Amino acid sequence: MIDSHRVAIQGELGSNSAQAAYDYFSDRIDLIPCTDFEGLFAAIENGSVDYGMAPVENSIAGSIFPVWDLLTQNTPTIIGEHYLLVRHNLIGHPDTPLEKIQSAHSHEQALTQCAKYLLKMNIKPVSEYDTAGAVALIKERGIKSEAAIAPLASAQIHKMQVLAKDIQTNSHNYTRFLIVCNKQVELENDHLKQTMIIDLPMSAKSLGQILKKLSDHDLTKVETRKLADFPWMYRCYVEFIKPSDVTIQEDIRDFCEKITLLTPYPVAPHP
Repeated sequence: MIDSHRVAIQGELGSNSAQAAYDYFSDRIDLIPCTDFEGLFAAIENGSVDYGMAPVENSIAGSIFPVWDLLTQNTPTIIGEHYLLVRHNLIGHPDTPLEKIQSAHSHEQALTQCAKYLLKMNIKPVSEYDTAGAVALIKERGIKSEAAIAPLASAQIHKMQVLAKDIQTNSHNYTRFLIVCNKQVELENDHLKQTMIIDLPMSAKSLGQILKKLSDHDLTKVETRKLADFPWMYRCYVEFIKPSDVTIQEDIRDFCEKITLLTPYPVAPHP
């Protein structure tokens, strides 16, 4: 689809973000690992990469609000979305039996998605910055009672042992990524998804009026969240399918404190 490009991911090679990038762009990319989401968006902003894979929500753990906050602050161009089927695996040191594992290290999202398994096995969850990065960390430390939760690819990269496969709580475990960039893109698609991030004034009572204005559109996401440091103010995330020539913003402006309108993008098949 797209020739070789530099694509930023949060995490290391072998992570779920890396797999999502390969799925979307094929193998014709150079992956640029970033330690955190701020680094990913900074790379997009300063032009050191062409695209970034921004995970926005998981079918089990819910929205990834640090990424939504960065989308609100930076408003990059969105060229598409991708759903990745996430499969988590417990990875440890070679020749270490499963019953010796006392702690599992991974990104907090992965730990949440595997909480039932960890509880059943009496394994302590320990948050790290990345799934694949956690494999590298436990390998470097060399403590045999430590394991990581990560994709199979990271075990192959670091030559570690897979102790248990598919330990996620729900097999229907998908993460949705937005593919972002810092340039204008012409989209020749009339079936587009529009994302609006709306700050509501002092209470959520205006939400009903906003949703009434959007009732003719196919809503795909409505979620509210309390705004930190702003008493009684809420932020609402609304996504819907719209024709490319329809504008919505002015119809609801009177009911909002602030509206952030992200660029519309082609809709991916929903799993």
